[in-house]
Amino acid sequence: MDQKHVNVPVGRIAIILNALRDIYSQTSFGFFYLTNECNYSCKMCYMDSRPGMMDTRIGLELSLELMQELKGIDEIILSGGELTLLAHHEKQLRAACSAARLVAVYTNGTGFINKTEISKFLTKSERGAWREI
Repeated sequence: MDQKHVNVPVGRIAIILNALRDIYSQTSFGFFYLTNECNYSCKMCYMDSRPGMMDTRIGLELSLELMQELKGIDEIILSGGELTLLAHHEKQLRAACSAARLVAVYTNGTGFINKTEISKFLTKSERGAWREI
């Protein structure tokens, strides 16, 4: 096994995805589309996200359960619409950082006061998984 893949998978889904990763020499990742709601209604949006789509949200409990099943995976991508509209986006980000070696957040950024805002609520170990682009 490649030395960069020393994580011991804990979650059932991670075991499957990491096995496929090892077979195909790829990265194992989970993509969480947390909501279709957005604070903008951009014509070029590939997700067709817009304001008022509250019924498209994945609940906190379900998202945390799924992330637990992905524990040990290489990467988790959190996306939406605009996930910072969710009252519990910080808990979802923490869970993703605990489950994966790398976490990417697709956001328009308007939910954060400044670039350092997102790292304020992460612990030192969680910040290890977070990379700002």
